[in-house]
Amino acid sequence: MKTKKVSAADRIPEKTGRKKWSVLFLESLLKEAKEREAESEKARPAVDGESWIRPGRDTFEHSEDPEELWCESYEDIMGVVRMVGKWKANILYQIANAILRDYHEKKLDEDGVGELFGLCCQKCKDTGGGTGRKTEPQITETVLEFFLRANARMSVFSMERAGKRLTARCGLNWSGTTYYDAWYFYRCAQMHRRLFVVAGRIAAELGEKVSSPEELEQRTQFAAVGGLTFHGVFGWVQQKDNYPVNQYGLKNSGIEPPHHFVYLYRNHYSEAERPCVQFLETLMREQTACAQRKELWRHYTIQDGREYHNGMSYLLEGSLADEQDEKMYEAALLFLQNFRLYRVDGCVEFLYTAYEKEWG
Repeated sequence: MKTKKVSAADRIPEKTGRKKWSVLFLESLLKEAKEREAESEKARPAVDGESWIRPGRDTFEHSEDPEELWCESYEDIMGVVRMVGKWKANILYQIANAILRDYHEKKLDEDGVGELFGLCCQKCKDTGGGTGRKTEPQITETVLEFFLRANARMSVFSMERAGKRLTARCGLNWSGTTYYDAWYFYRCAQMHRRLFVVAGRIAAELGEKVSSPEELEQRTQFAAVGGLTFHGVFGWVQQKDNYPVNQYGLKNSGIEPPHHFVYLYRNHYSEAERPCVQFLETLMREQTACAQRKELWRHYTIQDGREYHNGMSYLLEGSLADEQDEKMYEAALLFLQNFRLYRVDGCVEFLYTAYEKEWG
């Protein structure tokens, strides 16, 4: 019999006050993580501290939490497997992902995440759990690193799920599809800022400072799988899911998108898919429409059997001279040229951009 997956937040009484609720939530997560770890240790013998890897086999089990596992060679992928094994055995890793998953599923608000992050830092200082560090500033930054990673992962995965639902409704498969919505980028950035503010406040109480985002990104243990940023994880997922990998992702992950920017690209398009692609365009235009914004919509499709080039969007070849608002369109194209694109047979491109209207 299948059981419904329930978050820790769902088990906290609704009438419980926020502070009490946060403590109960964290305690519940800690208890669940310890129980899972104990069961795992009983079920399988440890191999270099990575109990979920089966010795003497070329295959491995992959949990329902979609952690990234991809490399081009056997030696490299086994290195990633070992890293993921260490992360998943870490209680702090599990807690951070559980909290940020609930945030992105709208079961927790931003204030709730901030409080839980602070409580998690305090708990780790009291117990040393999951950090492997000794000094309080190091513990705070380690907790911050896990929370930033979880936020970036959940933000990108939420965007991916939105794109997959969109194409599935139209009867199209997801293979070879790139979907990007700037709303998820800025929501991720907002939570990143909140986490740094809370971490900075904790460090200031000790007379210390938190490292900058660039410094944390440079030395993070998650560098091999996209790091701590939205664009880093997005690029990793694009390369993990597509081939050849050097034709996917972003050329410069430090460039920010326009605030209202939605882009969908498919690296193939056949005549048989025409009705589905037309329905996809209709759905996207309905989902992005907003009376309070000045909007611009562009699309381009090229069917199989025709000549095409790789590496650049066809929309970039459009002229700005005929646009009613060159500035808005130009900003979108400047970000669009940052995408790495590859065509298998034909292609589909949908681009939406907008800015808020000025009301007199």
